[in-house]
Formats: sequence, structure tokens, C-alpha cells
Amino acid sequence: MEAELSLGVALLAGVIIGLERQTTIARNAAAAGVVAAGAVVNSAVADNAVADGAVADNAAKNAAATADDVRKRQIRAIDIGGVRTFPLIALSGALCAWLAVTLGPLILPVGLGALVALIAAHHLGRPVSDRDPGLTTESAAMVTFLLGALSMVPNLFTDLTTKTTTIMGIAVVVAVVLSLKTQLHDFSARIQSADLFAALQLLMVAVVFLPLAPNTGFGPYGAFNPAQMGKVVLLIGVASSSPPASPTRWSRAASPGRPAAAPSASWSPASSAPASSPAASSWPSSF
Repeated sequence: MEAELSLGVALLAGVIIGLERQTTIARNAAAAGVVAAGAVVNSAVADNAVADGAVADNAAKNAAATADDVRKRQIRAIDIGGVRTFPLIALSGALCAWLAVTLGPLILPVGLGALVALIAAHHLGRPVSDRDPGLTTESAAMVTFLLGALSMVPNLFTDLTTKTTTIMGIAVVVAVVLSLKTQLHDFSARIQSADLFAALQLLMVAVVFLPLAPNTGFGPYGAFNPAQMGKVVLLIGVASSSPPASPTRWSRAASPGRPAAAPSASWSPASSAPASSPAASSWPSSF
């Protein structure tokens, strides 16, 4: 009974990851449809602009670039798997781990190697210009296989509840990371090199220096403690990296005893112009 439940856990993990991949495939296909509509419009513009040579040339270039974008988006929409493939990958990993108990432990790396060969054949079967440089879906497929194998490894978890929680948690984390592609790319594009270097310095203190620093006092009266000093440096670094509060907001805030200060008028050429000047007049021309 436990083996059947473990197979169900593997299938459910594959379904969670496969649903996210299927949603991404549908989103890429929809984006390809939108770009295809733009290609039709650009082609119509190119046909209507034959009389003007420069306009026709630009419209033709735009139509060709849009058509190439459509083709690439349609190719990306054809991914290695979706809601059906990933549960089968998880089931394959579970069956390999199950067979490894009787046939020997080599069956598991053989199954993983067969999956890698299938992914490589799918990737190499495309033209070089149409290959997706990323390996996100391929990595997700390998993780799905290993999750399926993890569900059938004997004596690894204390009970079925711990096994189910661990495998489902990993599957959900993988699905969340896959679904946050746009947000993660936008966040990484907004990070500046100075901010990244400062964050790495704080991580160096927190991860490398603090665990290795002795928590013992040195010097006169034991006043110098490397571990405590490292914590102080880390707190100061975190506090200094936080954005400061805007002084303008506090200066204009109303206190309990007085009303809020009115915003000061800034000088501009229009405000210093005579009232009869047409540039400074705010009355409609019909008046």
C-alpha cells in the first residue's frame, strides 16, 4: 500500500510542475498570436506603401522582423513537455528507483541518462537559430525525475507523511520559481553593480565570517569579541543599506497644534511674465 501511495505522490509532483509548464506554453502561444497579428498589420502597411520607396522599405523590414519574432515565439511554445509529460517523467523516476531495489542501483543512473538523451535529442533536433539558449525546462524535467525517484527510495524518510511533505514542498518551490520568470528577470535588471557588491559583502560577513569567528573575549578584560563585533558590523551594514526616509514628507506633515504647511510656489518664466501676456494668461481664447 505504501508503494502505491508513493507512486501517487510522484505523479502529483509531476502534475504540479507540468501544470506550470503547460501554462507557460499557452502564454507563449498567445504571445505568438499577438505578434502574428502585428505581422499581418505590418505586411498590409508594406503593401499600401509601395508608392513611397523609403516607407515601403521600412515597412518591409518591420514585417520581416515581426515574422521572425512570430516564428521564434511559436517554436518556444513547443516545449519539451507539459501537463502530461512531467507526470510521466516523475513516474519514470519512481519506477527506476523501485526497480533498483531488485535489479541493482545502476538502473537509476541509466534511467536518468536516458532522460538526458531524450532532452538532448529534442534540443538538437531544432535548427541552431531556433534553439532556446535557456535550460530551465530541461532542469525542471531532471528535478521531476529525481523527485519521482525520491518517492520510492526505501528507508529514507521516517514515515509517509514526511515523504509527502518533502516531495510536495520541493515540487511547489520548483513551480513557483518557474512561474516567476518575468518578475525575477525584471528584478535582476534593476539591480546595480554597487548594490550587488554591497549585498555580497554583507553575505560574506553573515555566512563566512560569523560562523568562523570565535565567540571568546580577547585583549584587556576580554573586551574584544570577534563574533560580537561581526554582529555589530552586520547590523550597521544592514541599517546603512536601507533607504532613508524622505525629509520633504516630514517637513510638510501637519503637527497636532498647527495645520500642514502649504507647498511653496516655485518660480518659472510663466509666473514672472506680465498678466496681459498671452503666454501667462490662463483664460480660454473664446473669452
